[in-house]
Amino acid sequence: RTHGGEIGIYWGFPESNTTLTTLNNTCNTRNFKVVSIAALSNFGNGTAPREDFGSSCNVATGGCKHLQHDIEHCQRMGIKVLLCVGGPTQNYTLSDADEAHSLATYVYGVYLSGSGVDGPLGRVKLDGVDFYLRDNVSRTLETNIEAMAKFLKGYDEDILLSASMRCDYIPGSPLRRALEKGLLDKVWPRFYDHTCKYNASQKEPFVSSVKTWTALLNASFYLGLPTRPDYPGRSGYIPPEQLKDALEIPERSCKYAGVMLWNRHWDVKNENYSTRIKPIVEATPDKP
Repeated sequence: RTHGGEIGIYWGFPESNTTLTTLNNTCNTRNFKVVSIAALSNFGNGTAPREDFGSSCNVATGGCKHLQHDIEHCQRMGIKVLLCVGGPTQNYTLSDADEAHSLATYVYGVYLSGSGVDGPLGRVKLDGVDFYLRDNVSRTLETNIEAMAKFLKGYDEDILLSASMRCDYIPGSPLRRALEKGLLDKVWPRFYDHTCKYNASQKEPFVSSVKTWTALLNASFYLGLPTRPDYPGRSGYIPPEQLKDALEIPERSCKYAGVMLWNRHWDVKNENYSTRIKPIVEATPDKP
């Protein structure tokens, strides 16, 4: 590659309750090229889709509609704004292709069509959908997420589709077809809370996973990283002073595009982690 990468971030669920983390201020940092609004996290088994955008607003009372103006502001700045579907909770499933089609129809009509529907985020036209697949999802859900992605592309082939999954996810995955065939435009595996996370003293699992992903994908590849130093589980947080070393492996691939951070709330609490790593991520890689 002859260019630097970019930074994306999750905004909303589970927390976003300080002035600095508002969606408007998040975009005004100019740190991010992608913002995934989390999340449409309750659906399936015959239940109506239900959103939870964290403590920043209350969907049930219509309190998130004001975000329409923030979203439009971000988009005018050239930032891609996505709807996160799924998330780290256990509150969603898709039992069959009919449910996948119903959810795709709802998401397209309310968030993507630009038809003027006054939805939970107001009258918005988002740039796409980000599928966040929690750890240990069922094969049925994976298969129907692929079906949903196809339905969305059928509505509008220019819709941007991305996905987040655990970094050791690939072997035997029903979504492998979608990853190989380019149905997804951007993929940000989560290199945290798993053995393939970056470890400066034991790099092999990380290196192996990155090489597997970049060889497989017909999509832009981002490292999914936490912004919280004490992230629960087996961490995966990379201090800014170690990030340049960690990026040397993915930067060798023409598919590498940057990093995707979870999440804005902890980004701000951790002394604006995104601001500190931006020069590192955006730097042009050294020639081999």
